Amino acid sequence: MLDDWKASSQKVKTLQKSFLESTMTTAFEIIDPNEPVDENKLPNGMEVIHHDVNAFSNHYVDGKSFDDLKKKKVESGAGIHFGVDFKLHPDGLKKLSAVGQAIQSNNCILQHNLVMYSFVYSITVVGQNEKDGLYCKLSIVPVGYTFKYPTEMVKGGVAVTYKPQVPELENVKWVHKDGTEIDLVREDNGFYSCQSMVTLNSFENFTENGVAVLRVEMTIDKDYFEIGEYINLNLKEAHVAPSSYKILDKILMGEKVPKSDWILSAGEGFPRDFHVHGPVLADASIPLRAAVTSHMSIGKEIAMISHENRFIITSLKSKDMRVILTYIYHRRFVLPDFDAVSRIGKILSLLFRDDIFQFFDSWNVELIKNLKKLDRCDTLKTVSECVKALICVTCAPQGSLLGAYNVALIVASDAWQMAEAKGKKVRKEKVKKEIGESWPLIDDILELWVLGKLKRKKYEISESTTSNARFVERRRWNLFKFVLLLF
Repeated sequence: MLDDWKASSQKVKTLQKSFLESTMTTAFEIIDPNEPVDENKLPNGMEVIHHDVNAFSNHYVDGKSFDDLKKKKVESGAGIHFGVDFKLHPDGLKKLSAVGQAIQSNNCILQHNLVMYSFVYSITVVGQNEKDGLYCKLSIVPVGYTFKYPTEMVKGGVAVTYKPQVPELENVKWVHKDGTEIDLVREDNGFYSCQSMVTLNSFENFTENGVAVLRVEMTIDKDYFEIGEYINLNLKEAHVAPSSYKILDKILMGEKVPKSDWILSAGEGFPRDFHVHGPVLADASIPLRAAVTSHMSIGKEIAMISHENRFIITSLKSKDMRVILTYIYHRRFVLPDFDAVSRIGKILSLLFRDDIFQFFDSWNVELIKNLKKLDRCDTLKTVSECVKALICVTCAPQGSLLGAYNVALIVASDAWQMAEAKGKKVRKEKVKKEIGESWPLIDDILELWVLGKLKRKKYEISESTTSNARFVERRRWNLFKFVLLLF
């Protein structure tokens, strides 16, 4: 984990020194659709089919939020009913020529109330006979609870604790234009598939005039979309005496407080020196206790000054010291500035290794709460704050802030689509100006919305007969024209 913090810290330093540094590695890699695709990046011989048809059509034109739902009564059914118009392109069907081959759509992310889950459709050739030729099975396949974020455990990362389970789908149907419905039944592998097979020739006739629409409808229990089911948003804080607040405030202003006998110095900024208490330092962690009692440095980052009771934390700025000192004095967790996560995290790993996961939990919750409060009508502010949150995620160890990652994507995409529906354009340069930085990392993050062109699709929302059904329109990510990989 410490190695990962060091790598993240170096990453941010590189960004600050050179915007075009070729050795810079960001969390998002965009493959230019105008350049040849590196087939080595596609496992198991899979092929990406490029064309200019949007994966999902935009029917959300009233400029309202995804969660601003209209009410409508229904006769039966409980939960949230989604209707997805998948696109089926004839180019894909041309790739099917033998039993066992399959085509798969882009991810369709079902999103509601800050929780998402993605699905794809697949058409698999499952058999052949002399009369009908090849015949296929249509399936809806659950993919994952996030969007292109690696969830496996890696060296230097942390285990993902934010893990919404696969939602249980009910009343899954393939709906034809003439109103005919074909049920999709859950299989042992978790796929929802048609029990009656469809000939490949029928699919080809379906697309003889170009791209066809495969409408699939499904219902998910509305409780599934309660984010509080997957992450504790009400973490308990340590009790702090009122007098302790006053002491810490004075310390953070650089004032000398009674009985202070040590100094923590930041590498830059003002105030640079913070007058603290040796016993409090020693009680905060084993490394600090050893450093205070033996008068020894803690690694290269925290240098002890000879013949003085003074540490210099060379990599931190004075504003960063609030995070360190608040934990030392109050055992409370302060969310760092978005551009300080990596450099502060490295110090936390040295000083408070046993408590580092509590920092992640607290930061994750704080980011989510801050994102929930944003006014999505203020597009520039909302998108900028979401980008800052994603920078925090990028600079922290993999897996530590996944909840905040998901929420940032959802909130920003909602604000973005609201602006587009009103004819407003979200310009990257304005976002950078609002953030106060012009790092390439910001461009890469904005590609999630700009190049990806998050698309929206209409869904029906229905609740039980005792309440109301509602209509909502959702946005979907269009990945037909590029491939987005996270690493």
